[in-house]
Amino acid sequence: MMALQKIQRRVNEQGIRGLPGWAANWLYWKGKLYRVPAMPRVRAELKYRRSRKKFNIDTPIIVYQMGKVGSSSVYDALRDLDLDVPVYHAHVLNRFEVYEEGVRRTRIDPTGNLAALREGRALRNLVDSARWQKWALVSLVRAPIPRALSDFFENVDAYVPNFWERWKNNEIGVAELNETFWARFQDTSMIHWFDDQVRDVFGIDVFATPFPHAQGYAMYENERARLLLIRLENLNACVGDAMRAFLGLPHFQLSQKNIGSEKPYGALYREFLAQLRLPREYINATDATRYARHFYNESELAASVARWV
Repeated sequence: MMALQKIQRRVNEQGIRGLPGWAANWLYWKGKLYRVPAMPRVRAELKYRRSRKKFNIDTPIIVYQMGKVGSSSVYDALRDLDLDVPVYHAHVLNRFEVYEEGVRRTRIDPTGNLAALREGRALRNLVDSARWQKWALVSLVRAPIPRALSDFFENVDAYVPNFWERWKNNEIGVAELNETFWARFQDTSMIHWFDDQVRDVFGIDVFATPFPHAQGYAMYENERARLLLIRLENLNACVGDAMRAFLGLPHFQLSQKNIGSEKPYGALYREFLAQLRLPREYINATDATRYARHFYNESELAASVARWV
């Protein structure tokens, strides 16, 4: 009975021509064809060629931002929708040589970062190809100092050899983490990321117009791309309205798969943050950047570091 109701609903939504696609999708999942190595790629290609797209979304999507701004929850939620267009996740699509040099210079173990750069190069080749004429970009920003601290901790094993093994063996603690943060961590991405990675690749300058702080998100568009930019601090409150306005999604819910405080290292992360104190000179220099002043006002910046003053 339930299957018949689903078929009737599909006919009402898409007409009789939608049944073959629905039947193929049913067979793919119920028949466990996704276990066949080549089938996910074949299914994806067939979906991308459909003339009538799910939610009428016909532009490929890149969840695209500097690291540690909460983007995984957005990416996972979009992937879970099983759209008829590809959904990618990227941090870098330009100036690969500069990023690679920085990674090799600052990271003791650059393996993961170099792999991400290789993936970025492959995606950039697709962006520059003729397959898709326009792209939908979803980007997030986060108050600069909380973002930097999260970035450092997420990648701490790239700065401290065998960090997690040493931590489990009680050979290293929060004091050493603080020393490593000041001695090795360098984060200048927020200063130039939107120029290098968005303006120079897609032609959108987010600094050309004021950001609506109260709304928490803004949309930009030109012939090559559409961009939705959301502040992480407003994400839970505004993501439904933002995704409805940007992609026409009626009910968008975030994924909760990548919450740092709930990961195995959550307790250590909380202890690291609890013991941290930031020099006023560091706060002033960071909050004086164009990035910080564009997306946040003075009171918002002060609130973002109040616990570490």
